[in-house]
Amino acid sequence: MLVVEQSGEKTMKRWVAQKLELVALIATGASLVAHGGDIPTCVLNDAESITVNVTGDCGPAGVVTIKLGDASCSVSVSGDQTGLPRSGHSSNGLSSGFTLRAEEADGIERECSAKKQADAEDTYKLSCFVRRKGGSPSSTLACEAQLSPVSDGCDLRQCAPLACPDGQEPRSAAGACCPVCVDPPLQPEPPPVPVDACADVECPSACPEGQELAFTGSGCCAQCTTQSAACFEQRDAFEPELAATLALTRACETDLDCTFSSLWTRCGPRCPVPIARNAIDMTHETLRLAGEEACVDCLPAEPHCSSEQYMTGRPACVDGSCVGIKD
Repeated sequence: MLVVEQSGEKTMKRWVAQKLELVALIATGASLVAHGGDIPTCVLNDAESITVNVTGDCGPAGVVTIKLGDASCSVSVSGDQTGLPRSGHSSNGLSSGFTLRAEEADGIERECSAKKQADAEDTYKLSCFVRRKGGSPSSTLACEAQLSPVSDGCDLRQCAPLACPDGQEPRSAAGACCPVCVDPPLQPEPPPVPVDACADVECPSACPEGQELAFTGSGCCAQCTTQSAACFEQRDAFEPELAATLALTRACETDLDCTFSSLWTRCGPRCPVPIARNAIDMTHETLRLAGEEACVDCLPAEPHCSSEQYMTGRPACVDGSCVGIKD
């Protein structure tokens, strides 16, 4: 019994922390809404930048500046054309690593991940992979680069101009600061177009009374399933927390601040509810994480709303709160 009580206390503390974070973000958002802004998703990030020498086989050696915006996940790259994507994101600051992405020809995306090297202070190892747009990352390594801080001992901008013969490109050399002429690396074959094995499978759309469509972990479709008694108890216990969280997400100034959004958690999908636009992302993530902990015995259910449950009318801001109204 002691273990159960301690577990419940930890879960409640996590809920309180999540709610306080959500309240803080929405309070920030309320101020931004009045000035036509959106709620930030990385409010703890400070603006920072690093200027680095880029060497490796992703492109010509050069110098770039990588910037992280204030209270933002957004990363931008400026400077020499070194074969690196020019934008990306970092969740916890540049020192914790960052990701760069770019679209290439024929529906191919390049994704590059930069991590600090443990054996070299302020030096990053960057690895780039390619994938079909919207697909899973490929295991094919496209290129690698080293990002080292510009210093008095090595600043590629101070290197003499290098003219390479046809068929060669300037690349970094081991133990040297300035690049030399080398044969370009072979480009990897693009990943194959995935075959959707479920494209022609007809999935059930309704279930007998007492069952619901849920994903069991196998097959292409959700299957008609009877959830366990423990799942229903966990759903009932989660409902007050869900309602309390949603009550924090409806602050608005005008009708344009409001919309309808469907919320999915492991405790079960919820039909569209009125919500402030600038609170959608954080609310979805907060509830998703909370539902994973609260409803461990539930199979993930497929979103489904009957015509009676589906919200009609339009979203509106009434007395500072988003609601649904019928004209």
